[in-house]
Amino acid sequence: MGWWSRLTRSVVGRERLNVDLSDEMAFHIEERTRENVAAGMTAAEARRDALARFGSPARLRDETRDADVLAWLDAIIRESAQALRGLRRRPGLVTTALLTLSLGIGAAGAIFSVIDAVLLRPLPIPDASRVVVLRETRKDGPVSGNPARVRDWQAQARTVELVSAYYSEARTLTGRGAPERFEMLRSFGPLVRLYGLRPVLGRTFTTSEEAGAGPAVTLMSHRVWQHQFEGRSDVLGGSVTLGGTPFTVIGILPPDVFPGTTDFVSPAPIDFQNQGREAHYLLVVARLAPGITIESAAPELATIDGRLAAQYPATDKGIRTELLPLQVVETGEARQPLYLLLGAVSLLLLIACVNIASLLLARAAERRQEAAIRVSLGAGRASLVRLYLLESLWLAAGGCLGGLVVARWGVVLLSRILPADLPRLANATLDWRVAGFAALVSAGAALLFGLLPALQAAFAAGGHALLRDGVRATHGRTRLTTRRVLVGLQVALSMALLVGAGLLAKSLYLMRISPLGVRTEQVVAARVNLPWDTEPKVLVDFFQRAMASFASIPGVRSVAFADRLPLEGESQSQPIRLENSALPGAAELARRQISHRAVSEGYFETMGVPI
Repeated sequence: MGWWSRLTRSVVGRERLNVDLSDEMAFHIEERTRENVAAGMTAAEARRDALARFGSPARLRDETRDADVLAWLDAIIRESAQALRGLRRRPGLVTTALLTLSLGIGAAGAIFSVIDAVLLRPLPIPDASRVVVLRETRKDGPVSGNPARVRDWQAQARTVELVSAYYSEARTLTGRGAPERFEMLRSFGPLVRLYGLRPVLGRTFTTSEEAGAGPAVTLMSHRVWQHQFEGRSDVLGGSVTLGGTPFTVIGILPPDVFPGTTDFVSPAPIDFQNQGREAHYLLVVARLAPGITIESAAPELATIDGRLAAQYPATDKGIRTELLPLQVVETGEARQPLYLLLGAVSLLLLIACVNIASLLLARAAERRQEAAIRVSLGAGRASLVRLYLLESLWLAAGGCLGGLVVARWGVVLLSRILPADLPRLANATLDWRVAGFAALVSAGAALLFGLLPALQAAFAAGGHALLRDGVRATHGRTRLTTRRVLVGLQVALSMALLVGAGLLAKSLYLMRISPLGVRTEQVVAARVNLPWDTEPKVLVDFFQRAMASFASIPGVRSVAFADRLPLEGESQSQPIRLENSALPGAAELARRQISHRAVSEGYFETMGVPI
């Protein structure tokens, strides 16, 4: 009989096989009985002789079944049913174990779903592994890219096939009811081609449009197209007013693109793209040429850096460029916190496994007589270990199903409490990858909490062990020692988790009570985002009128503006120019990027910052 037939008989034809074997053996016994009666025996003698000649039906059934099925698989199926029946007799233990495992596996699954969406899944970019960021640094830290150096990379780099850059700004959509603010990505060069963006409707930018020439055009995100324009096709070729500037819509982007928070994509104006070497505000990206790696491109980068430093010492000296995978740059700040969170949840799951191992060890002590009887009747210790592990696997399977339910709600909760700017957090969902992770964790947990009780129960069981008090006492002391070790391990792990949680709580408390250096009570902020290409005169006029309007509100004591709120992050930077270049240190200062922020008169008074 082929292995496939034996496999199918082992899985789906076991009951039918048992019935067929019983019918066939009964037929042979009846035939022998009839022959004996025909030879002159009584019915009772004929039956007895037929059974004696036929042999043990149970032994023959087992031998025949072993030839028709896969013995190891048949044994596992039979013992799985035994393990399930054994668990049904312990509802209290099963309920405790399932609840504990569901919580641990569910928490781990929810965290993994976020890690998978944010860190593990490739970016929605064709051949995303070839897309890199050109990060420029000086000895005092990283600096943003500038349009002139982008043009240099486009002209001189040969290890990359496309170089582009972009910045983001908020634009207000007007002319369609209430004004609404959207995120616009302003590109420098072939960004759409570099990211492989293919519109679901319309077209992409032409070469001249990529350079900022001609009328203002834009690509609209799928979300804005559906929500604000009801998915109408007549939006193509139409005009939308963003930040007071009319843009012609030439295409609709697909739903899943990078960056996912972008509402509109439009080339930066030509005067922006032709700016000099002192404006640093861009993220520079590139697509490596086929067959080129980050390591093999490094020598060319160093050569170009040296060439530009010699050609433009006032602005480019000391700049060093390195290539980093785009996904690493996008998720860099999120990696450590997410992995730390997964580590804390893993520690919680480990504590749950130790707790369940203690429960199973106590149950094994109650079943030592049953285990001894099984061994004395011929069951091998391997069979006994397998039976106990199958019980653990049943518990783990139930915990996995419960954990998936917990993980589903956990993903929703994490999506609400984690920072909204976490990249691709909205893509976190319960899918087959999370289910596979939960199944793998469940199998590992089953071995973790089931193996020790199974081994101890199997090797403590002996045919006559329970009849000798000394051996029983020795086994009792062994079990007691093991349980004490497990309890100690559980306490140690719990203390580690509690200490970590306490330190985190202390840090959060100290951050909350530490002086910020500014007044926060009775201070409110209104954020205004104007396009970067707004004329300076328009900016000054707008803020003067806005400050006057706010100052006229009853109860307002002072009004000021700043380009960034305190503690908000990066500042603008540019070289400093000294009138007297002969001053000591003037040459060094001229090579450095000096960070600065713009504030209005009355800012320090409004924010309560003493001078």
